[in-house]
Amino acid sequence: MSSRKRSLFPVNRYASPRRALIVSITQTLVNLALFIALLMAGAALDLWPAPPVPPGDADAFRRGLLICFLISMAIMLIYRWAITRLVFKRYFDALLLIRAGYIGQAIDTLTAQLDALRANPTPDRLRSVLLLDYAEYSFQETVLLTLGLLYAGTGDHSAARRAFREVLALNENNLVAQQVLDNFPLAAQEAAAELAERVAERP
Repeated sequence: MSSRKRSLFPVNRYASPRRALIVSITQTLVNLALFIALLMAGAALDLWPAPPVPPGDADAFRRGLLICFLISMAIMLIYRWAITRLVFKRYFDALLLIRAGYIGQAIDTLTAQLDALRANPTPDRLRSVLLLDYAEYSFQETVLLTLGLLYAGTGDHSAARRAFREVLALNENNLVAQQVLDNFPLAAQEAAAELAERVAERP
């Protein structure tokens, strides 16, 4: 069995209590809207009775309530899992490339993702409402952090430091960037060791 400690990739984005509250409120409101829409659609199609419900149709109405609840919950769960992977597809593709040991391709993919984020920052800025993402760090910060670690691990220390400083320019409270810059030689050594292991495991 491998004795590898926790991977540097993906970087820890940390949960934000404030963003978690926004996500919770947004998800509840959207879930309620979906539930009502499904209930009305089912009643219009005569799948179950519409309110007010005659006593003889109570069981059918309750069955409709349960079906609408389960469908609306399933839609929200699928949306929440899939939407960030669609909007920030290159980032998640890069994580797969890193795991597979294709570091150069991962850097190229992350660079393309960073360009896209800079060109259109709105989904990232509104990620808690649009994407139901409650992480403290934005995807732009996350991409830069990942690039910084890859640069550090491949020996491009000047590019790595630039990436981490850009993170701090976006968010001066980013602990990951602060800690890496404060302990850069050790961080670069750890990144290099993990990347070397990934490359060695490549088929």
